[in-house]
Amino acid sequence: RPTLPAPPIAAWAAISPPAPPGHMRSSTAWRATMCWDSRPSPGKENWSEPAATPPRAWWATISPVSSSARKVIVEATLKLTPLPRSVGGITAQFRDTVSCANAIAAIMAQPFVPSALEFLDNGALSLIRGRHPGMLPEDMRALLMIEVDGSESEIAEATQGIIAACQVDGLIEARQSSDTKSLWAARKALSPLLRDVAPKKINEDVVVPVSMLPELLGGLEKLAAQYQIANVNFGHAGNGNIHVNLLVNPDDPQEMQRAEACLDEVFSLVLSLDGTLSGEHGVGMAKRPFVPREIDATTIGLMKSVKRAFDPNNILNPGKLFP
Repeated sequence: RPTLPAPPIAAWAAISPPAPPGHMRSSTAWRATMCWDSRPSPGKENWSEPAATPPRAWWATISPVSSSARKVIVEATLKLTPLPRSVGGITAQFRDTVSCANAIAAIMAQPFVPSALEFLDNGALSLIRGRHPGMLPEDMRALLMIEVDGSESEIAEATQGIIAACQVDGLIEARQSSDTKSLWAARKALSPLLRDVAPKKINEDVVVPVSMLPELLGGLEKLAAQYQIANVNFGHAGNGNIHVNLLVNPDDPQEMQRAEACLDEVFSLVLSLDGTLSGEHGVGMAKRPFVPREIDATTIGLMKSVKRAFDPNNILNPGKLFP
């Protein structure tokens, strides 16, 4: 069939600034993909006649995914992945956060990659203890919830390797767990439990290379103590993504001022460790003032020019992302 004029931008493009060593950028990574579909606009039966409006089914996705500032999706093709044949659980208990972070780095450096690796600090554990007395030991200050999947022999081998990687100073116990459902249920209920500590949470989803987790988690504890702000941390430790929750009373102006200063230093700490401001939630409006700390002016200018090319009328999530 006749071909319509080429799109104004190359049909396939990929734009990616470099990611920090050891991890993949999420919300600040650029992935641009264009696929030109030359079907006519509604009512146009003659393919050789130019459509009055641009072809209606071309699609483009441009990330940051979470900010939706450059994305139009009109069709998605999904692939179904079979469930694993078997799943095995491991729990590892630690006396302090830094020893737990050292174990995370060791786990991710060995050949058996877990299918789930979730971290909970003492603040998160205290919330679970309050709702589920007797579930967790009192001397534990950090916990890893780990899953591996595959065949029975693969699970046995991976479990052995991961438990060996957990043998760091500060380990209380690392063992295979036949049933982690109650712990996972408690983990999933953590976010609403934060209201038991304070009425408002300032929730950030920072990411650092896994090897830098000890410095990050140790630094977060020091900042919370310095600014006298309640802090609960948990997250997806396997890719260095930690949910930092500063818990505050919005009716206390002095506490809010301390929290803002603390958050500023949290972002400085993350960037000093070769991390990124957001792993899942995106920039939105709250993080806009901090973007120039991570991305230089030239790169921001390039990002804006790409947005203008796809969205000249600025209708895709306006007012977000860019400082």
